[in-house]
Amino acid sequence: MNFKNDRDKLGALANLMNAQSVAPTMVTDDLLYLFDAALEPEEVEFLLKMGGGNKTCAEIEASVGLPKEAFDRILAILLDKGHIVQPAPAEGTDEPQYHLMSVFPGWFEIFLMRGATTPDRQEFARRLIAYFNAATDIPPEIMNEILKDVAPHRSLAIVNPPSSKTITLNEVVQRGANTIYSA
Repeated sequence: MNFKNDRDKLGALANLMNAQSVAPTMVTDDLLYLFDAALEPEEVEFLLKMGGGNKTCAEIEASVGLPKEAFDRILAILLDKGHIVQPAPAEGTDEPQYHLMSVFPGWFEIFLMRGATTPDRQEFARRLIAYFNAATDIPPEIMNEILKDVAPHRSLAIVNPPSSKTITLNEVVQRGANTIYSA
């Protein structure tokens, strides 16, 4: 993997974004490679200096220390990419707030749902497919061991268990509108 960004800075950004989430994601080289496709070095610097939590534009400007024109340009790019979002203003104020997104759920979805077919989004989508495909190669038992440390409320269900069981309920069970997706 060849990175255009500093790998350590991408790792620091992933950790900062994970701190914004109730379900942090494992920080791996594959994840950082996704970040690398979506971000330019100046954008990584901006996000690291901005930090987490809700902030006003003035607070972010003071943190990143860029000339107004560069600040406005990078902020607009990061809003479009979904790395920064605008939650509702704090109670009692009309001043816009800005927030660094989490990894999952978060900027992945926003970055792709804009519908743009820019080279960075195309490369990100290609790397994202490889990232998710690689995850399907990990046996569910191992993935569940990993997930219990990252997000204890999450686990994988094995689609094809080694043996089936019949459970007698002696009552009518209403069929739900469930959908099963498989890779």
